[in-house]
Amino acid sequence: MADGRILKEVLMRRWLVSGVAAAFEPDGVVARGVLTFVSKQNLGKTRWARQLAPPELQLIADGVVLDPANKDSVKQVISKWIVELGEVDATFRRTDIAALKSFISRSHDEIRRPYARNESRYARRTILFASVNDERFLRDATGNTRWWTVHAVALGEPARIDMQQVWSEAHALYRNGETWHLSGEELDALNATNSEHEPISPIAELIDRRFDWSLPTEHWTAHYRATEIVIAAGIDKPNRRDVNEAAAYVVKRHGVRTRVVGKERAKVWLMPPRRLNLGEQAAGPF
Repeated sequence: MADGRILKEVLMRRWLVSGVAAAFEPDGVVARGVLTFVSKQNLGKTRWARQLAPPELQLIADGVVLDPANKDSVKQVISKWIVELGEVDATFRRTDIAALKSFISRSHDEIRRPYARNESRYARRTILFASVNDERFLRDATGNTRWWTVHAVALGEPARIDMQQVWSEAHALYRNGETWHLSGEELDALNATNSEHEPISPIAELIDRRFDWSLPTEHWTAHYRATEIVIAAGIDKPNRRDVNEAAAYVVKRHGVRTRVVGKERAKVWLMPPRRLNLGEQAAGPF
């Protein structure tokens, strides 16, 4: 980020403070961030989560499959302080994404207990953790700031750390007014990171492959109209949807700038050179 902070450290700090807030906020906590480790298999992500609190306190649940429409599933989640969501990939496929996002952002839950006539209202006392192996695990292009993704290469053992001291420091931050929500700059940084985990369309994949994005931006000088971007990527007869998707993608994913040129005031995108196939010559459209 601009001030030199590292996003993953910010996310960890905010998440720990949200855990303290979950325990001490009188009306419950709105913990909008699910700390999400993205890594290869067998890294010990679940074991890491289990060690965040003494096992004898039974404050942590792992491998919980969340279905916001199922009261038993919801009850299982909100009954613990820290919950690792299991089968996140499958949850995205079979769950109403809007309902899932709404559940994560609540400050309270309403559940009808067995044999009760009315629902009971409970302040949210739970923070969420998830781990995924699939790099492209996000299924929705909006609302992904609820997933605080951290690329995990290696994990230390919380059991070797004085977790009581860690939580004590998080409590001190909370008492001193530290927020557990992300600022605008932090959200922008998270969005940039999360874009790497969104599903990539065939058009986006072609664009990534056909243009040399490794070059410094001062070499991104070729003027392309939106239709020409898609054609240069390898689609001979693009439709309007293809063109709109390509134009939006290069701006969002690669930060491509636009310019208005010529007497017709045509909008163009300043693209890097194409990667050449054998026998091709380098040239922009104009």
